[in-house]
Amino acid sequence: MAPAEASRIGHKIWQNECGGTISGLTSWNSGEDFASLGIGHFIWYPEGKKGPFEESFPQLVSFISSRGAKLPQMLLGASERPCPWKTRQEFCLHKSRQK
Repeated sequence: MAPAEASRIGHKIWQNECGGTISGLTSWNSGEDFASLGIGHFIWYPEGKKGPFEESFPQLVSFISSRGAKLPQMLLGASERPCPWKTRQEFCLHKSRQK
């Protein structure tokens, strides 16, 4: 696949999954007990919460780390611990401070 074609396809996926916005890459939808992170909507549950979906963010972090990627400080050890935000409100407050 040519780089231009891969870029075009990647852009369409980003538009579809995240509305083409950086802020769309992270969310915690109303009525849900988990954060949804990245273009793949990887789920990360807070401590004591489990739900109908398989938690996938810690495995993603572990995979990326095992490939030698440098992780932000906040994600170091994320594959062994729960989501740092306990509620949607806490997540949204943190996200608004990052802008």
